[in-house]
Amino acid sequence: MTEVLEPPVTHPVTAALDDLHTALDAAVARAVPGADSELWTMSGPELLEAAESVHRVTRQADAVLHGLVREIDARGAATDAGAHSTAGWLRSRLHLHPGAARRMVTAARALSRSWTSRRPWWRSSPTAAPSESRSTR
Repeated sequence: MTEVLEPPVTHPVTAALDDLHTALDAAVARAVPGADSELWTMSGPELLEAAESVHRVTRQADAVLHGLVREIDARGAATDAGAHSTAGWLRSRLHLHPGAARRMVTAARALSRSWTSRRPWWRSSPTAAPSESRSTR
C-alpha cells in the first residue's frame, strides 16, 4: 500500500514573510545604487512616493517584529533556546546594541499590555487574567 504524504504546512505568518522577502528582493535589485539601479528613471514625485512607501513598510515590519518579540518573551522561547533573556537573544541573533535590545523588549511588553487592555471581549481568554498571560522574562 502506498502512503500519500501531505506537503508540509507553512504557517500563514511564515508564508507572508516569504512573500515580503521576495518583493523586497525585487525592489533591492532595482533600487540599490549600482549597475542595475533603475532609480534614475523615476521622476521626482515617484521618488517621493517610493520613499513614503518604503517608510510605511519599515514601520509595518517594526510592528511585526515587536509582535514577534512580545510572543518570544511571553513564551520564554529565547531562554528555551539557551539565551539568558529575550534581550540577550536579540543581542546575539539580531546583533542589536544591548540598550536597543532592552528597549525593544520593554516596548514589546508595553504594546502587549496596551493591546490586551483594548482587546475585544471575544478575543480575550476567559480563564487567564492579562497579567497571567505575560512572562516577566
